[in-house]
Amino acid sequence: MWPDGSVHWLASRGSVYRKSEGKATRILGIVMDITRRKQAEETLRATKAALEFALESAKIGDWDLDLNSDTSCRSLRHDQCFVYNTPIPEAEWGIEVFSRHLHPKDRARVVDSLRKAAQELVDWGSEFRVIWPDGSLHWLKARGSIYRTSEGKATRMLGIVTDITDRKQAEETLRSSETLARRQVEALKGALDALAMESDPDRLVGHILRTLTEQFWAHSSSVWRRNEPSELVSFEFAFGARERAEVWNRINAKARFERAIDADMSTSAPICLDLDLVPGLRPAGQRSR
Repeated sequence: MWPDGSVHWLASRGSVYRKSEGKATRILGIVMDITRRKQAEETLRATKAALEFALESAKIGDWDLDLNSDTSCRSLRHDQCFVYNTPIPEAEWGIEVFSRHLHPKDRARVVDSLRKAAQELVDWGSEFRVIWPDGSLHWLKARGSIYRTSEGKATRMLGIVTDITDRKQAEETLRSSETLARRQVEALKGALDALAMESDPDRLVGHILRTLTEQFWAHSSSVWRRNEPSELVSFEFAFGARERAEVWNRINAKARFERAIDADMSTSAPICLDLDLVPGLRPAGQRSR
């Protein structure tokens, strides 16, 4: 500690000199002020701690891949993205091991892009799927930057990885909602077109049900009536889409329909439309929802 109260770090080294009899007589050495080096080390430790905190808070794993030995140094968060709860030894994780954890349909694309980035000395990034031991599918996003020698040879790639499964599921839910909303609009438009073009009341409901059934890729659709005083629900009529024709699956459909219209006008009892959605009974090339 200096007289002004400041703390300084010193490094000292010395060698002992002895007489011919082996008795030590003096020590010659040097001393250096290493305060700045110690301050730099402390700053580096603080920066590393802050970086680790930020990465962990954001659930981001980091990795340092040695391209020569195909080994890597990684954070625990990185290994957890691949469902390892304890750190994997550095020598046991490289490009080859990484590729074995990828979804078979993503493996060639991801590994080829990673090797190409190392060859061309460019940054790398990819989104890919991994399958956990419990069979669940997870999406990961990884990015990396190449470090090279003064001769321009790539030696390391430093990067990050994060689990984006929740984001992918949200995107899929949004796409499903948009598709459903779009088909609801198309179904409504089709029903309105049927109202405008159909002059036969007995065929009108059939047109509307067929439009709704086909727009929602449903197996069948049916109409039910609920009697509010008794809260009993009764079947009115149905339309089957399997045959792709106006086939009424009902008992005395016309009489039931007329009775439903009369009852609706007198009691205003609610009518419920039930769509039976069955995967596999959809137009070719379309996805079920």
